Amino acid sequence: AGDAHDKIDLQKSLEVEMDDVGTPAHHAAKNLDVAVLAFLAGSEIGRRLLTKPRSDGMTIAHVGACASQPQGGTSVAACLAGLLRLPRLGRGTDAQREDAELEVLRWTLAEPALGPSLLNMPSADGTTIAHIAAAIGRTHVLRWITTADGLGPSLLRQPRRDGWTIAHCAAKNGQFVVLNWIRDESGVSQELFSALADGGLSIAHVAATAGRTDVLGWIGGLGASLLERPRCDGWTIAHCAAEKGQVAVLRWILDEPALGTEPLVAQANDGASIAHVAAAGGRTNVLRWILTSTADGLGPSL
Repeated sequence: AGDAHDKIDLQKSLEVEMDDVGTPAHHAAKNLDVAVLAFLAGSEIGRRLLTKPRSDGMTIAHVGACASQPQGGTSVAACLAGLLRLPRLGRGTDAQREDAELEVLRWTLAEPALGPSLLNMPSADGTTIAHIAAAIGRTHVLRWITTADGLGPSLLRQPRRDGWTIAHCAAKNGQFVVLNWIRDESGVSQELFSALADGGLSIAHVAATAGRTDVLGWIGGLGASLLERPRCDGWTIAHCAAEKGQVAVLRWILDEPALGTEPLVAQANDGASIAHVAAAGGRTNVLRWILTSTADGLGPSL
């Protein structure tokens, strides 16, 4: 009876999230410690631990997709924010680093107790390993997904619960290497660029909200229609920029020949102008820019 009680206590202690990284299995995946993962796979308790997601739904596959998950932040969003500040893992050539970053994913796919089902599993908010890879510029992970047994391009097309695609994730963070890869990769659908998330959110709206004029310029190269399309509530990319105080985006819109003042003076479905949006959000820098602008339709009259 004592041995059984000790076994139960050990199992419970292993399944407890140690910190913001997660369980011992998440730590092993974070550190690319395939030996520890293989050891866990050798027992029933260990296999349960390997398949147990974190409280936010992040599995060892999500951690493996980014190879070096930071301490801090239990949410997927916080995880990604930290990852963007990290250098690529380890030393050596790019090919060697990329191979090391894929090691956990390859092992997970080959492990009979895990396999494609774990790699395809989204987190609580629908984030897949493809969304994480796109957000942090890991094109080698995306490329591996396209050819991996049981995964493939369908995983790349799978949106989050809020409708965000891998293109939305890349656009928000200025990951041109991913945007270019999606554009040039024959096995990946170009429809990802025109896909709309909840509320009609396009990759252009995401870029405008984030203040990414460089991404907006890149999107414009695909066609002005992607920049002109409003959200379902009538918000243009100018409304999105005004809400966040992104004056640089407003200037970019004004100077962009394919756009000009039209998005800047457009009213949303409820009649809101960019001035209304800026005032509601306390964005005095936007209001000041509007007041001092000499462009038609702007200035004090707006």
